[in-house]
Amino acid sequence: DDLSVRFGAFIENPFMFDPKVFGASVAEAVLMDPQQRMVLEMMEETISQVKAGDMWRGPEVGVFVGISTPDFADLAKTYSDISTYSATGSALSVAAGRPSFLYSLTGPAVSIDTACSSSLVGMHMASLSMVSNSCHASMISGIKLILTPDTSAMFNRAGMLTADGRCKTLDDKANGYVRGEAGVALYLEALSGTLVSDGTSIGIEAFVAGTAVNQDGKSSALTAPNGPAQQVVMRQALADAAIVVSAISFIQMHGTGTPLGDPIEVGAITAVHGSRKGTMSLVAGKTAFGHTEPAAGVLGVLHGYTACNKSVQQPI
Repeated sequence: DDLSVRFGAFIENPFMFDPKVFGASVAEAVLMDPQQRMVLEMMEETISQVKAGDMWRGPEVGVFVGISTPDFADLAKTYSDISTYSATGSALSVAAGRPSFLYSLTGPAVSIDTACSSSLVGMHMASLSMVSNSCHASMISGIKLILTPDTSAMFNRAGMLTADGRCKTLDDKANGYVRGEAGVALYLEALSGTLVSDGTSIGIEAFVAGTAVNQDGKSSALTAPNGPAQQVVMRQALADAAIVVSAISFIQMHGTGTPLGDPIEVGAITAVHGSRKGTMSLVAGKTAFGHTEPAAGVLGVLHGYTACNKSVQQPI
C-alpha cells in the first residue's frame, strides 16, 4: 500500500557520467553519488557559457548546493564494498566541496538541506556572501534524484502524494503532489550600481533584487506551514529589495497542490499584496515539473523567469 503511488517526474539515465572529464577514476566514480556527478556536469555547462565573457574571474567563487535525502548512501551499500571513496562519494557536504576542488574555487562551499527551500536558501546565502565580499561570484544549484522507494513510501503514507499523477496547485481538486527529479544551476555575480542600472548592456539575464529567510516557528504541526510567518518573510524580501507592493504583478508560489498548504500560502499572499490594484499572476512550477524538493527553489526561479516577459528586465 505504501508504494501504490506510481507516478513521478524522472531524469533519463542519471547514472551516465564520464569520469575522465572531471579528473576522477572509474573506481571513484562508481562510488560517487550521481547527484554529485550532476552538480559537476551542471557547473561545467554553466562555466562554458559564462566564460564567453568576463564573468568567470579568479578563484573567489562560492558554491552553494541545495541537496537532501542521501539515497545513494544506502544504495551503495548493497552493491559495493567499503573503500576509500565510500565516505566522499555519499557525503552531502562533498556535493559543494567537489566542484570547488575541481575548479580551484576558494569562496564558500556549502551544501544546504532545509528541505524544500534548500536551493533558495542557497541563493540567499550566496547573496549575503557577495555583499560581505566573501566571494565575488557564486554558483547556486539544486539537485534531486529519487534513487530508492523509501521516502516516496513515507510521503505516501503521510498523505502527501497524489494518486492520479497530477499536481493540481490552486485547484479545488488538489490532493497532493508528484515527486520529481531535477538538476538546476544558476550563476550569480556581484555587480556595481552602475552595472545594475544598465545591466542589459553586458548581457545580464536578470538580477536578484532582494532575499529573505525565516522559519515557520510554532504551527499546527512540524511540517505544516504558518501563514503569518510567510507574510513576514515576504515583507522582509520586499524591504530588502526596496520594492513596493504595487510593483509586483507575478509571484512564483511554493504551491505544492495540497489542501493544507495552498490556502495558507494564498492567504499570506493576499494579506501582503491584496491592496495592490490590477491583476496578480500566481504560478507554481510543480504543476509542470512535480515537486523536486531541494531543487524546487531554483527551478521555480527559472520557471518564473521564463514565464515573465523577457523583453523587460525582471527582478527575481
